[in-house]
Amino acid sequence: MNIDDVKDGAVPSYTFEALEHIFQRQLNLMEKYHPIEAANGLLLTEAVPVVLDDRFGQARLKDFAWRVTEELAESTEALGNEDNHHALEETVDALHFLIELYILAGVSPLVLAQHRGFLTADDLLRQAFTPFRQEDKGDPIFQAYSCVEDLGKAMNCLKQKPWKQTHVLTDRKRFHAHLSNAFYSLLRYAWSIGHTDHSLFTFYFKKSEVNKFRQRSGY
Repeated sequence: MNIDDVKDGAVPSYTFEALEHIFQRQLNLMEKYHPIEAANGLLLTEAVPVVLDDRFGQARLKDFAWRVTEELAESTEALGNEDNHHALEETVDALHFLIELYILAGVSPLVLAQHRGFLTADDLLRQAFTPFRQEDKGDPIFQAYSCVEDLGKAMNCLKQKPWKQTHVLTDRKRFHAHLSNAFYSLLRYAWSIGHTDHSLFTFYFKKSEVNKFRQRSGY
């Protein structure tokens, strides 16, 4: 089963509070995926959200940052192969992992919006998909790298590295700001390759249905 097999009727109507709906769906998926990761011996911590200043919690967040990076690389590779549909789908895979990273980090849609100067998450979503000027669209590869760079800066705020013996508390304000910038960069990348806020929402929920099928089928 893949995203093209999912009927439109399986996707909820696009409404205000779209990001809140996405966060809730990702939380539901997490509840099924975590036991699978635990059975595979790869669940570093069961805490949701993680303890932010704990080594295992930070390692789990960094794992998810890398998962986002891998999916973005698949998306840009598909662009290079002129397979735009695949690029759009891989972008949504990146979104799945990024949203889960935020849930694990205890970051809500409102926190993401406020660090970008918006009052609501809906304002953030609409602004990211606003075509200010055609030249603002820019190079999709640059937009993808901007997301990776912002994620790297966020992860660098997590100082409990495996080789360190000192305990350094996380600068949460900087951490949240970089995470917010990463989200905005991902949305701008999605827009640069042809997504709208509506299509991103639709693709997300279709892929979540694929993931639910995979969970049931033991994929």
